[in-house]
Amino acid sequence: MTRATTCIVAFTTFALIHRCFGGTLSQTTINFGTGWAVADSCSGGCDSAQSIVGTPIQVADTYRFGSSALTASSSGQAGYGVLHAASSASFSVTGQAMLSWANSINIVEDTMTISFAPWNGLPGLLYVTYTLDGKISSSGVGGGWSEVSVSGGSGVGGGYEVFFGDTAGTFGLPAIPFIYGQPFLLQTDLTTAAGAMSPDGNSIVTTGNGSGSADFSNTLILSGLNPTDLSGVTAAGATFTSASGTQYSFNGVVPEPSTFIQMFASLAAILALGWRLGLGAHSKIAPSLSATAPRRRSTAST
Repeated sequence: MTRATTCIVAFTTFALIHRCFGGTLSQTTINFGTGWAVADSCSGGCDSAQSIVGTPIQVADTYRFGSSALTASSSGQAGYGVLHAASSASFSVTGQAMLSWANSINIVEDTMTISFAPWNGLPGLLYVTYTLDGKISSSGVGGGWSEVSVSGGSGVGGGYEVFFGDTAGTFGLPAIPFIYGQPFLLQTDLTTAAGAMSPDGNSIVTTGNGSGSADFSNTLILSGLNPTDLSGVTAAGATFTSASGTQYSFNGVVPEPSTFIQMFASLAAILALGWRLGLGAHSKIAPSLSATAPRRRSTAST
């Protein structure tokens, strides 16, 4: 998949939001001392912003290039176990074909240790579940999508899932390998994108009118952490510690109070409007999970 921005992260947490209108995308890498982030620019017009863990960011503006125009916005916030992202773009492009795009990339990394006395020093598997709630809209040649990725461990573990429609549910991804009693990296990503795109979600240089949005500002939450041995037996009584000081448990993380407020407000709005969700999706990794989400692609078992 082609994206308008690229992020490289090492030992840091940040959110990056980007909006692009025009032609060629260029990238400037910034060294933050403890990690890396990428700032972006493109011909025609561009805004971008970066932020550290827990700090919300937003960009919004209208760009004009000859008779063409793009109105776009992105927002994001990367917190330990709780991430927010939203992007929207409305465009009218005539004459010269252009890239009309907005996205929000939010990445959080933490060093976790799972201890269980009988198994310390032995390999294990961590099954992560997450709850996700958001809406996506599209018209004309515009569209939107959201991607969730959870990865890390002592090997390349975890996976990702991409959503192309309204989403509300709990989802599971392939297991993350680790060693009991030893620290390992856990990375969680939430990305949203909106703008002129092909049916499979790639950004395109085109003419025409359209709009798209992907609003996942409420919210991605790590809602379950199930450590097992290699045969799938749960390490009942295992304890979780982290470099960030975040409190993890078998129930994932506890969302910040503002997230609870947003969740209750969203629930009230859904009930009042009689919102009906569409297609179902589930993972064999966690067959009891409930989910409503049109999906584009995933590394989860189906």
